[in-house]
Formats: sequence, structure tokens, C-alpha cells
Amino acid sequence: MNIKTYFKSIICIFIALQSCDKDSNSSANVDISLPELGTIGASDITKNSAKAGGNIYSYGNSVVSKSGVIWGQDADLGLANNLGMTENGSRVGTFYSLIKNLQPGETYYVRSYATNKAGTAYGEVMDFTTGFGDVIDYDGNVYTPVTIGNQVWLKESLKVRHYRNGDPISNIESGAEWRESKSGAYAVYPGVPNYADELGLLYNWYAASDARNIAPEGWRVPTRAEIAELVQFAGGTSIGGHALKVAGDESWWANGQSTNSSGFGALASGYRDAGSGSFVNHHASFYAWAFDAASDENAWVMGLAAGNGSVDLLNYSKRSGLSIRLIKE
Repeated sequence: MNIKTYFKSIICIFIALQSCDKDSNSSANVDISLPELGTIGASDITKNSAKAGGNIYSYGNSVVSKSGVIWGQDADLGLANNLGMTENGSRVGTFYSLIKNLQPGETYYVRSYATNKAGTAYGEVMDFTTGFGDVIDYDGNVYTPVTIGNQVWLKESLKVRHYRNGDPISNIESGAEWRESKSGAYAVYPGVPNYADELGLLYNWYAASDARNIAPEGWRVPTRAEIAELVQFAGGTSIGGHALKVAGDESWWANGQSTNSSGFGALASGYRDAGSGSFVNHHASFYAWAFDAASDENAWVMGLAAGNGSVDLLNYSKRSGLSIRLIKE
């Protein structure tokens, strides 16, 4: 090896050592901090499960050893205070976890977490409410609950033919008898295939208010005030009907602006007239009883009509045949 090559090698070794020393010092001086992350709120919520997650956008100069979500019914959530937690392993970025074994109709809190050498950091606390299981009436008909604002309603109109205690509700077919009856009764709109299954039955107010209770356990006929709250949430009496009625013209003969954004899903079931006992306005109207009487002869009603978004709070003869929508107690 000549002298030039020897000194060249020495210089290369010196530069390499300086580089290693610099890297070593740089690594030793890195500040490790907690991860930074946010919570992704619950979605795909069922009566006993939900999906939630997090987004880790800084790992704090240290490997994230584990991450996931924790949940419980106390907003003060931590690794030592929760009903359950998931582990999504070591990763940075967005993750989702399935939360299981929840109870129907309960409010839960959830937050994300991530752990590195500095400790455990948390995302925001968010809340969600699990769905309700299907509701089954005395006759075995199944209904689906829907949360609308601060209320829970059934999405389908009632079609039960017995009170809660098993006593039958009278089925009155004769128009003359219907006009005179002041005891609980129901009717099926004639000439419409699958009417009862799809649109429910038409009841007089005496059936809606009978002390034997027409509703399944945990449910009841709504009050006028509760109907007014529903209407207000939907947008008010002038346009709320659009949010309450199903979209499209299959049920309503003129329904272009309706969106069913509330989830209430009103169908144009028509009604049975108190004075004549005849059936009218299938495809053109939806009327549902309130529990409140307005007078000796009349009771309060919510009414929707085809062709506009108005919602009417009316009082009708108690002998009218109208739909019933139930609200959770």
C-alpha cells in the first residue's frame, strides 16, 4: 500500500467514526413524547355492538406498542376504568375496532388510546346509544324502533288485534255499526292487498285509550305534546311532513319532496270516516291518534297529506278509524 492510499483509508475511517458518533449522539438526544391521536366515533351501531376507532397522527418518536379503544358507561375512561377494551397492535394511522357484548338501549362512552415508551395517550371521549331489539306485540307482529331526536318511536303502524292482557279488540266491518260504536274496535281497509301487514290496522280512539292497553310492554300511544315534539324535530308544521313521510310515490300519490330524513316512515294508509263508516284517502293521507281527548266527542290527531310537507295537529271524532304509532315509555 502506498502512502497516498494509506492516508486515504485513514480519512475514510475517521469520517465514518464521526458519522457513527453523530448518529449515536443524535439518537440519545431524541425527545420521546406521548402519541397524539383522535377518536373516531361509533358507527354501525346495533342493539349489542358498535364500531369505533382512532387516528394516530404522531407516534412521539417511539414505537407505538399497542392501540385500540376503551369503552364504558362512565365518561371518565382510562385503562384502569372501563367495561372493555380492544388491542389493535402496533401501528400508526387510522384503525377501527368492534365493540361487543353491549346492552340494548344503553348509552356508552368510547375513546381511543395508544401506548409507547412514554406512556399511554387518549383521544376524545365520545358517546353513543345502542339500538333497541325488535318489539313484538301480543299477536307476534314485529316492529322496529327508531330514535328521532330525544324520542324513540316504532317505524311501523300498529296491527295488533288483542289488548296486552289477551282480550280481543272488536273487528267491526259494518259501516252503520262503526258509526255508533263507542267501545274499542279496529278495521282493515278493504280492497288493498296486504293492507294490514304493510300499513297496519285502523283503530277508533276507544281502542287507543282502553285501560287494557293496546301497546306491548314498554310502549304506549303518544300524547299530543310528544307528537308536537316529533313535529318540531322534523322541521315544524309547515315542512316537517317531508321528513316524516317515506320518499317516493309508491305509497303517496304525490310525494316528490319527501325524504323520510327523520326515519319515521309514514305511509299513506288513509282512514275510516266516523260519520259514514266508509274508507277514504288511501294513498293520500296518514292520520295517527294521540292519547289525549280534546272533548267528550273528539281526540287529538297528527295528520299528513299528499302533495305538501305540512303536518296538522287536529281533533277528530273518537269514532274515526286511524292509525296508531307507538312511542317508548
